[in-house]
Amino acid sequence: MNISMNQVLYQNTHNTIILLVMPRQSIILIAYFARICTISVLIRTITNLLFKNVKQNILKLYENDIQIITFGAYYFVMEYDQEYLIHNFKLKRCSEFNISKLRKAIAIYEVIKIEQGIPIFLEQHLNRLFNSADISNLSINESYCDIDILIGELIKKNNTKEGKINLVIRFEKRNGSNEKDLLIYFTPHYFPSVDEYKNGVEIGSCHATRGNPNAKILNTEARIRANNKIVEENLFEVLLINDEGFVTEGSRSNVFFIKDNKIITPPVKDVLNGITRMNIIKLCRQNNIEIVEAKIQYSQIKDMDTLFLTGTSLHALAVRKFEDVEFNTNNKILNRLMELYKELTEKYISSKT
Repeated sequence: MNISMNQVLYQNTHNTIILLVMPRQSIILIAYFARICTISVLIRTITNLLFKNVKQNILKLYENDIQIITFGAYYFVMEYDQEYLIHNFKLKRCSEFNISKLRKAIAIYEVIKIEQGIPIFLEQHLNRLFNSADISNLSINESYCDIDILIGELIKKNNTKEGKINLVIRFEKRNGSNEKDLLIYFTPHYFPSVDEYKNGVEIGSCHATRGNPNAKILNTEARIRANNKIVEENLFEVLLINDEGFVTEGSRSNVFFIKDNKIITPPVKDVLNGITRMNIIKLCRQNNIEIVEAKIQYSQIKDMDTLFLTGTSLHALAVRKFEDVEFNTNNKILNRLMELYKELTEKYISSKT
C-alpha cells in the first residue's frame, strides 16, 4: 500500500491500522505500533492534539505494517517532508514509494540536520554510521563519497535549505551482512522553540538499557519503552536508567549535568556517542571548561545544579524539570556552551560554502 505525504497509520492489537489524515504541513502526527503503545495511550495523544486544534479524520482500516521515526513528544511515521527521496541511488517521488519495503529488516541510520543547504557535521555522521555497521557485523556497500554526493543531489532536487534528513541502510534479517536498501529522505522535523531554549523542557525517566548502546539501530526495546513513557506523561524526553540505577542517556539524546561549575556526563562506553555530544566535549576542552565522564546514580540527579540535553535537532537544550525536581536553566556555563556551539556550526557552514 502506498502512503501519501499526509497520511498517518496506527496499528492496534488486532493487527488493523487506523488511517488518519492530517494537514500537509503539520509536523504533529499520531502513529504507533501495538507493540509500542496501547490504545489508551493513543486516545490520550489524540485528545491532547485536539486541544491543539489539529483536525483529523478516520478514513479506513488496513492490514499492513509501517516503520516509525519518533522525536520528543511527537510521533512520526515515515512521512516525507519533500517531494523527492533517494532509494538505492535513484531519485524517486515520495508519493510513488512504497514504505512497506522498509519492514522486517535490520537497519542502521543517521539523522542529519540541514542548515543553509549544508548537511551539518556530515563527516562525523558518516564515521558513526560506518562504526555502527562494524559493531553490528554489517557491511555497507556505499562509500563516504557516494553518500555525500547523494545527499547533495537530494538537497538540490528538493530545492530546500533547511530541514532534517534520515539516512537509513537496511539489511536482510536472515543475513545481516547483505545490504538490501539505501534510503535517504527529508523527514518532518521539530526544532526546539526560542522559549524552550530559554526556559528549558520537562523530562522524565525510564528503566531501560540499549542492547548495544554504541550502535545506532532502529527500533530498540529501550526506545519502545521510552516512547510509551513520553506519550503517557506528555514529556519532551526521558532519561534511560539501567539495571544498576545509573543514568545512561536520553532515548534520543545525550545528557549532561552541571554541579559546582563542573560538567559531568555518563561514560562513552555506556551511551550512543552523539555527534553533538562529541562536539560539546571538544568545545569544553578547548575552552578550559571542566568536564568529566562519570557514572551518575538516579538518586544523584536531584543534587545537580543544571541538566541539559544534546542532539542533532537540539544542539544544547536546558532541562527545566526532571520528574518533580526543578533546575536552573540560566546557567552561565551552559549559556557559554550554547554560544560556542552556535559559532562552531556557523564555522562549519562557512567552510562548505
